[in-house]
Amino acid sequence: MSRVLKLDSNKNYSFYNIDAISFMKNHLKSNSIDLIIADPPYFEICGEFDFGKFKDVKEYLAWSKIWLLEAKRVLKDSGTLILWGGVGHKPLTSARLAIMIEDEKFFNIKNWVTQLNTRGIGAKTNYMSAREDFLFLTKS
Repeated sequence: MSRVLKLDSNKNYSFYNIDAISFMKNHLKSNSIDLIIADPPYFEICGEFDFGKFKDVKEYLAWSKIWLLEAKRVLKDSGTLILWGGVGHKPLTSARLAIMIEDEKFFNIKNWVTQLNTRGIGAKTNYMSAREDFLFLTKS
C-alpha cells in the first residue's frame, strides 16, 4: 500500500506509507537527505509481526544490504543514519548488521547507543528486554 499524508499544506514535510527501498529508488535524489532514522523488521523475532517474509538469515542480510546501500546513496556526505535494533535471544541481532556494515564499509560506526527501559511485566518464555539499542552511523 502506498499513501502520502500531508499534515500541513503550508509546511514542507509529508509522511509516506510506502516500501522504503522503492521510495528511495524512485523518489529521492542521490546526496539529498541529512538524516535517516530506520527501525527495520527484526528477523523472525515475532514471526508474522515482522512480516514473516524472509526465509532465512541469508535472505534477510541480502535485503538489508539493498536498503543500506540505498540509504547511503541518498544521504548527503555529511548525512547520518540512526539504525534501531537489538541484541539478545534472537536468530539475528544488530551485532550481525553492525559487522556487515563495518566489513563492507557501508557507513562509519560512530557509536552504539543503549537506551535503558523500565522493566514491565515479564514475557512468558524469556525475560523482557530492559534495553533498546541503536547504531549512530555516518556516511563520511
